[in-house]
Amino acid sequence: DLAYTRAMPNMTVIQPADWEEAYQATKALVDHQGPVYFRLGRPKVDGVYDKDPMKYPDATRYDSVTYDTVLRDDLRVMDLTAITLCKENQLPIKVFSINNQGDLKKVILGSKIGTLVME
Repeated sequence: DLAYTRAMPNMTVIQPADWEEAYQATKALVDHQGPVYFRLGRPKVDGVYDKDPMKYPDATRYDSVTYDTVLRDDLRVMDLTAITLCKENQLPIKVFSINNQGDLKKVILGSKIGTLVME
């Protein structure tokens, strides 16, 4: 997935190693122009759920969800500061599993895979 995205014209690829790098990268994205692939780990999750799907088999995946719902319901898409920065700067977030072969390409081409977080 990283090789594929790095080969795309004008694509910026970010893969932070820890929460501090993720925080700094999210702040930097506010002023960034152009497409960004921001990779964070939770490899077994393919979107945003109303509760932890690893613990609750009846968890429901959202197709789309607002920043306010993520914050109010503590859905843990990413840390509080990062989600707040994305909200304040109207940066949409696409949450999907990178482990499903071909899904990255489908997302880039506009398929409705995973969850879209925005206003």
